[in-house]
Amino acid sequence: MADIQLFGLHPWGHHATSLFLHAVNVLLLFFLLRCATGFLWRSFIVVALFALHPFNVECVAWVSERKSLLCTFFLFLALFAYGWYIRKPGVVRYSTLVVLFAFGLASKPMIITLPFALLLLDYWPLAHLPIPEDSENTSLFFKKLWPLVLEKIPLFLLSAGSAYVTVLAQAQSNAIAVKGILTFPVRLANALWSYLLYILKGLGLRA
Repeated sequence: MADIQLFGLHPWGHHATSLFLHAVNVLLLFFLLRCATGFLWRSFIVVALFALHPFNVECVAWVSERKSLLCTFFLFLALFAYGWYIRKPGVVRYSTLVVLFAFGLASKPMIITLPFALLLLDYWPLAHLPIPEDSENTSLFFKKLWPLVLEKIPLFLLSAGSAYVTVLAQAQSNAIAVKGILTFPVRLANALWSYLLYILKGLGLRA
């Protein structure tokens, strides 16, 4: 609605806003990777792929896909907030993370897996979890894992709530097939095929 107030129905303004958000996301991703890995040029190459890959054309070119740009924006900010929080845990810093995650979910539910992504970050590059090479390390791994999981319960609750609302809304608009129409094996096969197709397209290949 802010775009309408600023630019009316002139499309150039809406497209310029999308392009600006994409540029901001590119910069945020670069600084995230640079801070996480310490590698300058490797981070630059990854960010260049993110900036120019055809996967992102729709998000930038279609004004209706502004939700994806906003969701990505809040995702990157949430990752920064988590890094800020772990350096000095506190209510304000954790609340900032939760609020940014909520904004991301409100933009588009694709950010729903963020709590799991944060657990992966705890493993690498933050190294909060030891590599389970033997039984002793495995025991220590799970001993340190549970506090990290409990720490993210508010985020998991937000994810669960978003998933419920999304499925409910999609079901009411008949966007989800009735359970009896598509069997579980068919749904599973479709999910696996979709993952494979997405990977192939990411590599510039055709199925």
